[in-house]
Amino acid sequence: MKKLNKNIEVLETLKSKMTLIIFIVLAMISTLCFLHPDIFITTRHSYYLYSHGNFYQNTMNVIVTANGNVTAVYELPLYLIFAVWNFPLYIISKILGHDAFGFYTSDLSKSIFIFKLLWAKILVIIFLFSTSKYIQKISLELGFSLEKAKKTAFIFLISIFTFFPVFIFSQYDIIPLFFIMAGIYHYIRKDKKKFFIYFAIAITLKTYAIFIFLPLLLLIEKKIFKILVNFLLVLSPLIFLKLFLIHDKFYHLSQIAFTNEMLRRLLAATLMGSHGSISIFIMIMFFICLFSYLKYPENDELKIFSIYIPLLVYMSFFSLILYHPQWLVILAPFLCITLAINNTTINRILEVILSVSYLIVSFIIFKVVFSVEIINSYFLPKIYRNHGSQKFQNINEIIQKVYKNEPVLLTLALTLFVSSCIGFLVLNFPKKNWSIKDIEKTEITEKDNLIRLSIPVVLVMLLLFCYYYSG
Repeated sequence: MKKLNKNIEVLETLKSKMTLIIFIVLAMISTLCFLHPDIFITTRHSYYLYSHGNFYQNTMNVIVTANGNVTAVYELPLYLIFAVWNFPLYIISKILGHDAFGFYTSDLSKSIFIFKLLWAKILVIIFLFSTSKYIQKISLELGFSLEKAKKTAFIFLISIFTFFPVFIFSQYDIIPLFFIMAGIYHYIRKDKKKFFIYFAIAITLKTYAIFIFLPLLLLIEKKIFKILVNFLLVLSPLIFLKLFLIHDKFYHLSQIAFTNEMLRRLLAATLMGSHGSISIFIMIMFFICLFSYLKYPENDELKIFSIYIPLLVYMSFFSLILYHPQWLVILAPFLCITLAINNTTINRILEVILSVSYLIVSFIIFKVVFSVEIINSYFLPKIYRNHGSQKFQNINEIIQKVYKNEPVLLTLALTLFVSSCIGFLVLNFPKKNWSIKDIEKTEITEKDNLIRLSIPVVLVMLLLFCYYYSG
């Protein structure tokens, strides 16, 4: 009888930890099976910080893809982080007296060369779990119990908006996101100095942090002069970097095309005005900033608006700009914390619609990202290669077998994505006199998380099916 009771206890424990077990297995499979070449390009560029000469000029002469050379397009701090992380491999290569890890080669035929990609991916995963730790700390500041704060961090880890960018794509937007969440944590604690420092770092890595920094600043500062001084203070590291490289023609050459492309994406959604186009996103940002400036948060309101304002900004951002699917990791923390605050049935339904519509849009627009290409140059072919002819090169080809009218499907998915964003923002607008006492009214269940995790599970299965199914 005692043995039976013990077995029942073990089964109950396994049942309660089912989502965690599935997540660990899925994360390990994805870490070893999938990797987009983007991180390879950035990692390769970072090696040239060890070399003599002009960094941006050196990267212009590097052949890193089948399409030719891809120059370094980011500011130096991002490459510096990768260079510091890769330094142990560089030292080992120096000791051995040759390019042991293939620092300066595009050849990925050797397993040891592939190891450098796994090493780079580990850096991204470290930043992921460090970010989740800040999400837990923010949740505690909001008034969550320790158990619920941990569950909130776990929601972030299993969300498709986090899982795909980090474990599958291996995108490094999680690095600036770590500094953003650290800044938000200190913002809630009313530590202005650290709030400014962390956002200053985040902005030098990826400038989209500016979009939430300004309204958050306006929420706590009402004197125009101080707003300008503080804003310029936080921008000063980026301005310094620009001035430091002002006479570097190679830096400017690398930035021109990239900056123009980002502006094109940012200003994609417009209204026709009397003399030209009006950017919808910039107009929405104006009104968000106006609201923040006119709003005087009372009691606990600052805490909830520190989550809602970034949620509003980034949901507007991804509803209106030409985004890449991996960028949505910057939305994930604010979406997940809001879900934990108000874990209602309608919110969970909207999250599923948001997740599925996001994937469908991505499958159609970014075919290569969701294709066998993210498997071909990594570990899986070394372990078990598909020697046959692959029937499906990407997930979109599977969809085409089921429903061939791609334009209609894209329109429907985009409409559902934007509608879900609007619905979520309306339903979760902080009510007047919001209090941290409202936090524990909704519980996060194992069933909710299993449904949430099922979306990454299906995505991984579809990618592996594309690779191994010969038809």
